[in-house]
Amino acid sequence: MAASRKKTETQKQQKERAAIRPGEMVWVRLGGLFLFLGAVAVAVYWAQMKLRDPSLLPVQSVVLDGDFLHTERDELQRVVSRAVRGGYFTLDVREIQSAVRELPWVAGATVRRVWPDTLVVSVIEHQPYARWGEKRLISDKGVVFAPATIEPFTGLAYLAADDEQAKEVLRQYRYISKSVEKLARVDRITQNRRGGWTFWLANGPRIELGKEEVPRRLVRVTHFLGKLGEQVASVEVIDARYSGGVAVKVKQQATENPEQPGESKA
Repeated sequence: MAASRKKTETQKQQKERAAIRPGEMVWVRLGGLFLFLGAVAVAVYWAQMKLRDPSLLPVQSVVLDGDFLHTERDELQRVVSRAVRGGYFTLDVREIQSAVRELPWVAGATVRRVWPDTLVVSVIEHQPYARWGEKRLISDKGVVFAPATIEPFTGLAYLAADDEQAKEVLRQYRYISKSVEKLARVDRITQNRRGGWTFWLANGPRIELGKEEVPRRLVRVTHFLGKLGEQVASVEVIDARYSGGVAVKVKQQATENPEQPGESKA
């Protein structure tokens, strides 16, 4: 009987030693979680290091998208090829875009990856609107750019001013052209450093508008051109920088408009 009691007590003690207390269970679970998270971290780190390998998934194909009227495809292909450094995951898309946008006719460019080894380069070209000075062009957006030659565009209007005034000059050219379009075509417009405007009519006179009251002066010029009709070809200069009318210089001689111009202004 005593032996049986002793055996029972021994088994009970063994069970108590084998039993895991609640606190101990928490630590066991936390330990397993930490091991799992550690394994995940190692796997993520390995994957990141692998993806940074420039030899992984090298670019095999470059697709050029756009209407290439002035940009040579071969030149664009060379620029993109030089800018591609690394594989599909490691190449710098912004660097490629910047390189493409350095080409003179490129107004905008986007670059996107197509799985697993392709780049698509989409290009928008400048739309030439007028000549800007002697060697450059200005786009319909007012952006000045310098192609290799402007010889094919000598028939466009001539605009000139400081580059920072490009958009304002383009706006003024459109405004003046619209104002006189029923009478003549504006062939040339410039703005001097003091802000004064001068424009030329195709096969016609030079017209001085100055800086102040340009809309009002332009109305006077338009009115006078209407009076001249075909005789405008005999006029060399129309100066609207007066308070009461315009001054006129006829080719080979100088005279004043009968409207009796007042004091000259800027």
